[in-house]
Amino acid sequence: MMSPVKSENLVNAPSAQKRRLIGPGTTVVLIVLVYICGQQFFLKPKVTIERHVQASAGAQLARKPSISQLLSWSGELHLTADQKIVIEKLAQEQKLRLAPVEARIKDTMQEFTNFAVKHSSEAAGLNMVQEKAGPISQLSRQKRQLEQSFAEQAFVVLGASQQQQATRLQQATAMRKLGARKEAAIP
Repeated sequence: MMSPVKSENLVNAPSAQKRRLIGPGTTVVLIVLVYICGQQFFLKPKVTIERHVQASAGAQLARKPSISQLLSWSGELHLTADQKIVIEKLAQEQKLRLAPVEARIKDTMQEFTNFAVKHSSEAAGLNMVQEKAGPISQLSRQKRQLEQSFAEQAFVVLGASQQQQATRLQQATAMRKLGARKEAAIP
């Protein structure tokens, strides 16, 4: 039997089997955790700005057919020579009036692209992005209004039956485009 003194010495003696608090596995886990937290804290997320504009179907149908559409449908609409001449003159005038607006849109888009590239590695606030995109929206609205104005002028050149036929052709074109988009979206 053991004496009480010997058993006391065994309890207080350092054991070779006692576990250390921090072993190699715990050390590795802590190092990885510190690294991941440091990455999340010090690296800012990259900002990706995508441009995707799609008009609603209602807005598309409320518009008059464009001049280019009317000219492409000249056979179906049975346009007279005088009507073609008037519509072609409107097309030339439209082209002249749209050229400076399209040039400004191109320049503004380039400025916005430069802004996006410059701020791609740092966080950009929503207000800053909207402020930079505002001029593009304004110029796009101006372009759309000019196009619609010329389309309405060209639409007036048509007779009543031609206007009805042009509206039907426009609706059929819009429905085909909508169907093609839905087919493209289905995997």
